Amino acid sequence: MYRYYYYPVYYLGDSNLLWSEEAERMFLDRVASSPLGYGRTCGSSILLGDKWDLIENLMAHGVNPRSRLIRFSKNSSFHYFTVDEMGLRLMKLALDEMALYRFQRYLQQNGICKASMLPLYLFSLELLSEAYALKKGKQMRAELDRGALFSCQADVVKRICNTGPNLITIPDKWLLDLDTERDDSSDELLLSPNATFLSQQSGM
Repeated sequence: MYRYYYYPVYYLGDSNLLWSEEAERMFLDRVASSPLGYGRTCGSSILLGDKWDLIENLMAHGVNPRSRLIRFSKNSSFHYFTVDEMGLRLMKLALDEMALYRFQRYLQQNGICKASMLPLYLFSLELLSEAYALKKGKQMRAELDRGALFSCQADVVKRICNTGPNLITIPDKWLLDLDTERDDSSDELLLSPNATFLSQQSGM
């Protein structure tokens, strides 16, 4: 049996984005009731930016319920990637369950890190926010002491999050040197005024 997913994708460049949960919900509801959304499930929102350092701004606003920029809620699901080669390869892993399974097995077989249900390097912002450390004051949130990040991600995460000694840093070459190309002929790219939607088939 197969299910289809579509993913709203937002390009941020080097800055955050004005955000209205009500407007986004109305927009996604219209997509869900359209021929595009029929029989499909909305996946996580994908945020694309020019650099990994942008997550510092995303975190500061995401955990602030009064912010007018992108913020997290109990129903939100955001993943962040950069638009360089490393970020786009990570995004492909997030969108392709079989590719992610093969990659996690490849890392485990080489003694790099164990497989997990939601690898930290896929940059779930809600997961990272649990360990986000406020830069002002002494309040610290949950320590991030498990999982793995790539070198390109690790510096900014260690700067803004309360991390522990068991957090693994993987050299970028383990992904850049791997052939992750696959047949994308089943994916659809659709443009809207607010977002790009990817539709992907995955096995169940």
